Amino acid sequence: MYLSRTNNMKAIAEFIHKHVRGTLVALELVMPYPENSRATVEQVARENETGFLPPLKTRIDNIKAYDVIFVGFPTWGLQSQIININL
Repeated sequence: MYLSRTNNMKAIAEFIHKHVRGTLVALELVMPYPENSRATVEQVARENETGFLPPLKTRIDNIKAYDVIFVGFPTWGLQSQIININL
């Protein structure tokens, strides 16, 4: 599963998927990040400072059926973007 605003992480996820197979899932947020890169970096910085976890629009009903899960997400402004994945 991956989150990608610019498709960079999508390319990496597809590369991994090609080699290990399995299910490829694009994560979507309830409220997508802005198209403007600077605005996204600023928003992620605020979210990290406050501990806000953007809710996911994507639902995976059978997550426990998987033995291994790769999670890919971007870094903006040299900060990890934290997402809320409820297992």
